[in-house]
Amino acid sequence: MAILGLRHAALPTRDLARGIAFYRDFLGFAAYHDRDADWAMLECGGTSISLIRTPASPSPPEGGPSRAFHPSHLGITVSTPEEVPALHARLSQAGQSVGKIETHRDGSQGFYALDPDQNQLEIIFIPAVSLKDSSWFPAQEAIIVLAHGSSDPRWRETLVRLTDRFRRNLPPGTPLELAYMEFATPDFGQAAESLLRKDNAIRRVHVLPNFLSSGGHVSKDLPALVDFARQQHPDREW
Repeated sequence: MAILGLRHAALPTRDLARGIAFYRDFLGFAAYHDRDADWAMLECGGTSISLIRTPASPSPPEGGPSRAFHPSHLGITVSTPEEVPALHARLSQAGQSVGKIETHRDGSQGFYALDPDQNQLEIIFIPAVSLKDSSWFPAQEAIIVLAHGSSDPRWRETLVRLTDRFRRNLPPGTPLELAYMEFATPDFGQAAESLLRKDNAIRRVHVLPNFLSSGGHVSKDLPALVDFARQQHPDREW
């Protein structure tokens, strides 16, 4: 069993928007899950803060510890989803107080438990955190995110934010470039050359198309670009 450590703390808040703004604007945290009215996740330096909107006097839960009753807790992250039920069974068999296993809205899976002093813990598998800490993406591999492109800088802002969020969920230092098919730079070839100039150890480049539909650019133009890259760099995999 691989415990990755204490990776997040959950804090109650009366005003979710105010809490997000505080940690983002003053302390440099970036929100990576902020679509819900009652819950948000922020990240900085490999540590997450979960902000949970809560009433002044929550009611005690039925069936064991839960976020609904006591939002303040420490999050212990495990490296694989299979470890969640395994640790749940181990604690249950030892007579420890545990809640039910739940899947959350960001794809994480876990359960709440109490230590001997009634401090609440959350044992959880978080895909973004766990993958960042694992060896699932070898150091000699790189990524090109390829989008259509536009001459309007406001259109590109969305792609830049999306790529930055994707970058935060990769192992630190993973080579990644955002490229465009047309109307903006860098194009695919420029991005590929930039990656290989920065890191000569790269041996495989993954291309992730980011298009609204699989039209001509995806079915015809992209394979031709990849084939040309293979010809230019036959010592790499594309």
